[in-house]
Amino acid sequence: MTSLPEPDWVNTEAIYSLLKAILDKNENSGNREKIYLVLDNARYNCSVKVKELAKELKIVLVYLLPYSLNLNPIERLCKFFKKKAMYNKYYENFNEFS
Repeated sequence: MTSLPEPDWVNTEAIYSLLKAILDKNENSGNREKIYLVLDNARYNCSVKVKELAKELKIVLVYLLPYSLNLNPIERLCKFFKKKAMYNKYYENFNEFS
């Protein structure tokens, strides 16, 4: 697995670096299979620069359908936190908490 190198912001340059890192890791492992990368439709994922590099590196970009929140794991996490953390409830004692 390859991840972003913790940039200050996720942007086109960060995704560009990620594509190169994925290709390097794939080539270094001796794997020559086609690479598919599933992305959401964030502007930086859909930029011309990212698409051109992916094509050059023979990485197939697969975009999630717009508004398909159920397919994007981070949306599930956001929903969980919204339900459990945003609407805080006061508990008189610890036993009520569970």
